[in-house]
Amino acid sequence: MLMNLRLAFASSKPVRLVGGNSVYNYIQHGGNITHVFKLTADYEHIFHKERLQAIPEEEHARYMPVMIYRRLRMLRRILRCAQKDNTVGELRTSVFVKELIADIHATRYAFWRYPHWRLWRFLASAGK
Repeated sequence: MLMNLRLAFASSKPVRLVGGNSVYNYIQHGGNITHVFKLTADYEHIFHKERLQAIPEEEHARYMPVMIYRRLRMLRRILRCAQKDNTVGELRTSVFVKELIADIHATRYAFWRYPHWRLWRFLASAGK
């Protein structure tokens, strides 16, 4: 994805980031990396920093709502794992969550754009 972003912004054609569902299909096999990879808040934090570097700085504000949406989707998945692993407290204080909350406030991101009340309740508890 990062390579695709870099290539898209290197092009002279307009860029559109897709914020919804995936735009490609793949088959998961039991032992491949897409199946055994454990998504973490640290990984998502690093990925977001790399994504920001792939997008020209003057375009950050324009694409921030899409980036917030995608981070919320990932947070929802990470939160499910944290609930199973009993690590919700650690997730609540992670840099990933803190920076996501800051971006939500800075852009005045509307909760109706990602209507999952349990996630918003978690973010409200993390923002205290």
